[in-house]
Amino acid sequence: MKNGFTFKNKHSSEFGATVKTRSRRLLPDVKSYFYSAPLMDGSYDFTAVNPMGREFYNDRIFELSLQITADCLDELEHKTARLAAWLRGSGDIIFDSAAGVKWMGRFISDMSFAPERRGKSAVVSSIFQSEPIGRASFTTGEGIRLGDAVRLDSDIPLDMSAYFEKQLTHGENTVDFINLGDFYVRPVLEFSSGAQNITVTYGDSKIMLEELTDGAVIDLEKCSVTDNSGNSILSKMQGNFFELPPGRSTLEIYVDSSCTLTIDYAPRTIYDFDFSSIDWGETGA
Repeated sequence: MKNGFTFKNKHSSEFGATVKTRSRRLLPDVKSYFYSAPLMDGSYDFTAVNPMGREFYNDRIFELSLQITADCLDELEHKTARLAAWLRGSGDIIFDSAAGVKWMGRFISDMSFAPERRGKSAVVSSIFQSEPIGRASFTTGEGIRLGDAVRLDSDIPLDMSAYFEKQLTHGENTVDFINLGDFYVRPVLEFSSGAQNITVTYGDSKIMLEELTDGAVIDLEKCSVTDNSGNSILSKMQGNFFELPPGRSTLEIYVDSSCTLTIDYAPRTIYDFDFSSIDWGETGA
């Protein structure tokens, strides 16, 4: 059984390294905002006072120890040089213990080591700074592929198009959205050609598009709107971008002509995924 991590598509075992985790916290630090008024006890907590109505997080820090061994000092130096070349820069980090989660991170520690056992062993301390929220290796648009590290007993279908591809008819449509992870997501909403006017409503948030000619792609993550040819049509939009919480949500979508809606996003997690209890609605997965 492997016990290590993958960084930039290479596993630590390729470098003969034995990995020990020094610090891998379950939760990232919250971006806290407090105000203490002079004539009051305590303070005001403005941490979740923002348009999204929730707390946000600082980057994570992963601290690891990599032990390498060799027959002599020259071989040890060679292995360490290969290790240094691999660790520099940024890329996806995937831990063997949670192989279904990717963390975009950067190696930030000094690369130094002290040979032990007469030059036959060394321990390299490695510190990574990563995004605070992990993401799945698959998206709802692509579906699950071989090698995506999803447990076979997970309550999730390989082909999810039935849940994330919707046929919209003229007028008001109620769309059931399923968030597969345990954190907020900002999906891509792709409308095929057909409707010239589209309105997407979630709670108090609304996005309105008018005078469309080649469909529309609303990217809630990048805060962009394009047609299906990739041309920006942000000038045709009114309203505000939003995000969707864990669990099931309802989108109210008005279109003035029939079209197809495809919802694409990578599930996100605060630490690791549990696909065993997803609420798929009455039909199930």
